[in-house]
Amino acid sequence: MIGKINKFFLCVINFPIYCFSLLVPRKSNIWVFGAWFGEKYSDNSKYLFEYVNQHHNNIQCIWLSRDRDTVSQLKIRGYESYYTYSLRAYWLSLRAKVGVVTTGFRDINPYLLKDMTIAQLWHGTPLKKIMHDDKIYFKEPNKIIRIMFPFIRHETNHGNQMFIAASEEVQKKISSAFRVNSEHVAITGYPRTDIFFSEKKEEYPVKKRLIKLKQTGHKIGMYMPTHRNAGKTDITQKLFINIEQLNQFLREKKIILCVKLHYYHTKESISRKAHSEFTNLFFIDDHAINHDIYALLPETDFLVTDYSSVFFDYLLLNKPIIFTPFDYQEYLQNDRELYYAYDSVTPGPKAYDWAETMNFIEDAVNSPETFEKEREKVSSIFCAHRDGQNSKRVYEAIIDRLS
Repeated sequence: MIGKINKFFLCVINFPIYCFSLLVPRKSNIWVFGAWFGEKYSDNSKYLFEYVNQHHNNIQCIWLSRDRDTVSQLKIRGYESYYTYSLRAYWLSLRAKVGVVTTGFRDINPYLLKDMTIAQLWHGTPLKKIMHDDKIYFKEPNKIIRIMFPFIRHETNHGNQMFIAASEEVQKKISSAFRVNSEHVAITGYPRTDIFFSEKKEEYPVKKRLIKLKQTGHKIGMYMPTHRNAGKTDITQKLFINIEQLNQFLREKKIILCVKLHYYHTKESISRKAHSEFTNLFFIDDHAINHDIYALLPETDFLVTDYSSVFFDYLLLNKPIIFTPFDYQEYLQNDRELYYAYDSVTPGPKAYDWAETMNFIEDAVNSPETFEKEREKVSSIFCAHRDGQNSKRVYEAIIDRLS
């Protein structure tokens, strides 16, 4: 209830600013960027932001964030960044013609989107049903509230919005989910996967530590389970069963399994506890990797996941993927429906408990070529581009939209 009251007062406070925004002309060379509700510097928005900064200095790129540390760090690196609700950020949001987001309008300033072209980069190829296609969680804003505050809109209700997709197949799903014609969905690939093909490597202590372990003969895996109920379910109690046995297995086989929980679960207690208790399980938080897991993925030897769309991107690396749909039926019923029959798009072994998972991990390490043909087949459907030029294509698609 308190949260709803606070949101109402924010709407009241921002209403006159919204009205003023209708009178301020926008400039096509001012672009504002944000990601993950303004709390992270990551994902597709990050990679496009850095690309445009590097290659198109006629565009004024501004990163908006609700995290002041992020703003400070970006300024140190020479980028233009402001706290989302600072006076300077408000003014630039009023003037910007382009807003780049990766989850939704709250990535930037959601009160000042009128007449702004929104580039919705999304955060992955959807395996799970999203937006209008999601019959479990999708909700439109209250009609009365929308009439009172016209700047409140759902991500599917903006008159000037463009989207991207990784392939023609993905284009169809984005078109359906957001209820837009396919001509508004450019097949560009995702900027975040450009790092897979780049010689420029982002360095941080965790990455350096893993590289040293690889040099001593260790294999590196990444476990990335998707969220449950947008973080309202304790995923650690649900998924991390017999964790001591798992750690012992990994130690014996000289394998490091990195664990990156979804954004919605990053504050769960096991992440903090596990840093000191488990030698071969590395629970990674966002700060340890500068909020960006994609720079770390090329260093891994295999991926373990359940319903996360990260596996579609990981196909570009052509490395083993182990699927762990431990709670498959429960997930479909209570959390999300899927666009596809699970087995038809998941090219790898399916484990339904940790005992099976450990066996498949050993297989992946010893015989990484298994399922290679299956991976290539799925990749050809969902990954149209494999050249590290996705950011360039997204930039060109935005320019085309403006012209």
